[in-house]
Amino acid sequence: MSEIIHQYISFYSFVMGVLWFSFFVLLGLLMRKLKFFVRFSAIPLLLLLVLSVFRMLIAVDIPASLIVNSEILYPAILDVLRFEIISQINVTDLLIFVWVAGAAYLLVRYALKYNGYNHVIKIVEGFSKDEYAESLLAELVGTNKKFRVYRNAKVNIPIAITSRAYIVLPDIVFTPEELKVILLHEWKHIVDRDHLSEVVISIICCIFWWNPLVYLLKENFSFARELKCDYFAVSTPKDLDHYNNGFKLVYNNKKQKIDCIAEGSGVSSFIRGDYETYDRLKVLALRERSKSPIKQFAANTIFSVVIGALFLASYMVIILPAHWESPYDSMTMEEFMDEGEGVFRPDEVFIVDNGDGTFSLFVDGHFVSYMDVTSENFNFFPMREK
Repeated sequence: MSEIIHQYISFYSFVMGVLWFSFFVLLGLLMRKLKFFVRFSAIPLLLLLVLSVFRMLIAVDIPASLIVNSEILYPAILDVLRFEIISQINVTDLLIFVWVAGAAYLLVRYALKYNGYNHVIKIVEGFSKDEYAESLLAELVGTNKKFRVYRNAKVNIPIAITSRAYIVLPDIVFTPEELKVILLHEWKHIVDRDHLSEVVISIICCIFWWNPLVYLLKENFSFARELKCDYFAVSTPKDLDHYNNGFKLVYNNKKQKIDCIAEGSGVSSFIRGDYETYDRLKVLALRERSKSPIKQFAANTIFSVVIGALFLASYMVIILPAHWESPYDSMTMEEFMDEGEGVFRPDEVFIVDNGDGTFSLFVDGHFVSYMDVTSENFNFFPMREK
């Protein structure tokens, strides 16, 4: 008999996805605050944040999962979720309606905001071009690259409009060395098309608006993206000195003016929050003190392998209610099919491989009937270990 692998989404796998997502986001915050983990490279942090998104979006159960039975908490939660408010409408239905309505509202609002992004581009294209800065960047990245550098006194910080390869500089007098590292930082945003990741994270925030940790995820992604560009711009201790000087000039200018370009989709700002700026400079300084290519590679590899292993291990455990009083206990298979109209909720129904070619069908943890691979709807049932 060929092996049958069931990959399915259930209420329980969704809850586990949210829990693991929250754990990964908080771990990313810990990595950021401790600084030790990210002083070698932003790659492990970015990997962790990307996997945290996958863990929540791809909430599936696999046959080899370790089942942890919950005797009190999960059954109590199910009691609340299945409490019938009015006829045919329970708490779960109400929560899903609120979730979908809130997500739809936020997605429409975000789409309108993103559509207004063209207005920002028209404003920038009305600025004066900085030919000196363009020639300086061309020397660094190649004359065959297409980009534009603008300068305007109404802009208080350097920004990159990544979808159009535009860099906008404030009216600050930088030295050539300071200008180089700032331009390289913004160029990295453009090369990596960071506006795409920003759109993805913003959409995730709209969909999972009820989870406060998605906003922390967005903040961590912002930090990781900026740190990645910092690493690209700063390659020597002298670069770090010029970078620090450039930061000071921009920060002082930022306190005195109001930016005429709102930060949004496709616009990456050189400086965001004060705490983020401090963390980035601190990590850069730590990196320069322990800069060894072999050590960096080894550390990045170890951190990435551990994060990947933790991600895979997160799918190996699932919490289920140890017992549940099911309305289907007294039903025959035919009555159950009629009641459910042939549609099964994965968190209610599963099958267990008996090891002899037969399978036991359970509803909410209670045995209903035996079946085999030829049985009708067999492939629609999730499979549990004995």
